[in-house]
Amino acid sequence: MRTKSAIISILVLAIIISVAIFFFNINNRSTFPSAKVIHTDIENAVQQCEKAKISEQDECYLVLASKSFSFVSLNKSMSICEKIGDINTKKFCYSQIYNYEKTNASTDMMILWDMCKKSETEDCKNYILFTFMPQIIKEKPEDVFEFCKLIDSDKEFCFQQVSQFLAYKDMNKAIEACSLIDFENDRLICYNQILLNIPERVNKYPDESISVCKTFSLNVDSCFENIAYTLRDNQPVKAVSVCKLIRDSFREEGCYNTIWLNVPSYVQSNPELSIEICGRYKSSNAGCYQSIAKSLSETSKSWARRACEEIEDEGGRNWCLEMYS
Repeated sequence: MRTKSAIISILVLAIIISVAIFFFNINNRSTFPSAKVIHTDIENAVQQCEKAKISEQDECYLVLASKSFSFVSLNKSMSICEKIGDINTKKFCYSQIYNYEKTNASTDMMILWDMCKKSETEDCKNYILFTFMPQIIKEKPEDVFEFCKLIDSDKEFCFQQVSQFLAYKDMNKAIEACSLIDFENDRLICYNQILLNIPERVNKYPDESISVCKTFSLNVDSCFENIAYTLRDNQPVKAVSVCKLIRDSFREEGCYNTIWLNVPSYVQSNPELSIEICGRYKSSNAGCYQSIAKSLSETSKSWARRACEEIEDEGGRNWCLEMYS
């Protein structure tokens, strides 16, 4: 009987202790800020979490951050997460904010990227680069460009994407974006996409196009040739100046022929330049002078004579003068 009574006493005592613990926890939980406090006085809510038991402060901050990020500043929400001591709880806190902010096109990309790294949310970097960035890149290419400079992965992809949108607003920044791509082949693709393969832009930005070609370590002459051919119809004099940049003398002379010397109207419009071009030939230039003398003879015998007189070989010079002057 005494044994039974003792057992009952123990059970009653256990129940009393459990109830006491329950009410103690309820009473202790009351130190967590209420929804009203969170919505009306966030600083007071933070102070309540600071006064909570150390073992429960992390939970308090997590609850506070989760319930407040929809109406307080993003920086404030992040500062609350930062107060959390346990690393996994802190990551979860950041992931809560990240998941809320990632659908907001007005969110600063660098802050979103920072939350992504701190939360270590799976595939969040891919989401920012391939989903969030395309949503804002058209309207905010400058912001995306600054973002590309600071991220620690997928820089090349980022620069290549943003350069195409910068090209509509600021060609120099677009070129800079391409220039920050490490691999030369990828840089070339980038330059081609924003400038070199678009004739209208080469004609609008000839000096920038030339500067881009000068950065190449390979196929520089081909780049200059392409620019010269693109400028030929609208800016022939500028095109001639580009031909002069070609290092290979054979290709340089071929450029002059195609761009200028084989077009009689160009030769006749600027006979002095035409004669000067023939003087640049490193191979025999007699044929060049004779060719432009023929074109010039149709509009000015005096200029034709001057072209013939530049021929060093006496026989060739006399033949030219007899034919065209």
